[in-house]
Amino acid sequence: MLINNNKLIMFFGCLLLSGQVFAASQNKAELENQPSTCQEAIELILSNLNDEDKELLISIDKEKLKSRSYMTGWGKGIRDGFGLNEGNFPLMKSCQKRRENAAFHPVDISAIIMEEVWQALR
Repeated sequence: MLINNNKLIMFFGCLLLSGQVFAASQNKAELENQPSTCQEAIELILSNLNDEDKELLISIDKEKLKSRSYMTGWGKGIRDGFGLNEGNFPLMKSCQKRRENAAFHPVDISAIIMEEVWQALR
């Protein structure tokens, strides 16, 4: 299935924007309201995707999720929205356990979440 690049750019732009808006009001005390497990983060993302967004995400090749454009778009939205850069260590530890030899770094953790969401949709 061919993906309309404009739709895909808009999709990830919206995800990035929603993460930035969510993170803009966030402080350390608000981290308590963040998902503390990888499964909670995955379920939260899935519950906020409409059918069209799900179809777009399903159509993406898994390797493309690791590309710079996805990591600086959707990945950044996840890092900002879930407080990975602000010290949501319970979430980071939970996600790190899902991958052997995964680095304990917000970029790597956001990649795990993205892949898990992608896999859950398949």
